[in-house]
Amino acid sequence: MTIALGIQTPDGIVLCSDSQLTVPQYMKYSDSKIRIIENGEEWSVALTYSGDPERMNRIYESMRQSLLTDPKQETINADYVRNCFGESLADVRQSIIHSYENIDVMCAFSRKMTHEEELRSTNAGLYLFSGKNGVVTQPKNEFSILGAGDSSLTRYLENLLSSFGQSYMEYLTALVIGVYIVEQAKKYVDMCGGDLQVCVLRCGYKPLFRFNPEILNRIAELGTSLEMILQKTIVYSLGVEIAAINYEKGETWEGSLIKAINGSRNNLWKLELGT
Repeated sequence: MTIALGIQTPDGIVLCSDSQLTVPQYMKYSDSKIRIIENGEEWSVALTYSGDPERMNRIYESMRQSLLTDPKQETINADYVRNCFGESLADVRQSIIHSYENIDVMCAFSRKMTHEEELRSTNAGLYLFSGKNGVVTQPKNEFSILGAGDSSLTRYLENLLSSFGQSYMEYLTALVIGVYIVEQAKKYVDMCGGDLQVCVLRCGYKPLFRFNPEILNRIAELGTSLEMILQKTIVYSLGVEIAAINYEKGETWEGSLIKAINGSRNNLWKLELGT
């Protein structure tokens, strides 16, 4: 069972997944569940999936061929990427015979914005497409989850964390939230495991993909801090004290909560992601 998720914010798109693949009744092994197609800082496409890895490889190769070698397409835009994605997904799904060959895919696309778009501060250069059950859609909210995302655990976390709101979330915050959800799924969802995989797409930048393991550990620690902030919010709003929730005597719950939030935000900006 895979978990693959995408979170879109005004300044970037974050894709996260586990890396465990399972051959039923035979073995488990790890492999990349995120694929990258890029053209320097001009545009980038990232794919993640739930389902049969062989079919994912075919979708990736088909899109790579269309995006990088099609002489008829001089400008890569969102409509062209969506069409390539839909055609590649439909072509591969036609060959599905058994249920274990099923494939759901998420496609993120970023392109360098024009000067006019930058002046308007729009997120016109960022697009997230979900190809679930063979139907390509553009999610209306910032979260899109495949595989184990259908579990009650990740649906609960998605609803809880979406209260942050896309308008107020930056890609660094989305990165912490995405890592947190995947790590929780790895703990509690059967056949979801292996190393964490992360990709960040931003307009006018090369994809962030090969993260240092130390950085990923720090991001996971920030996810634990986020969990503590959510606990504090619930506990303080009820007007009770719990031993596991530490705060200074004489400090108001509002002040303690704001301090925790500010501390997490400062730690976010200390991350050196190679940007």
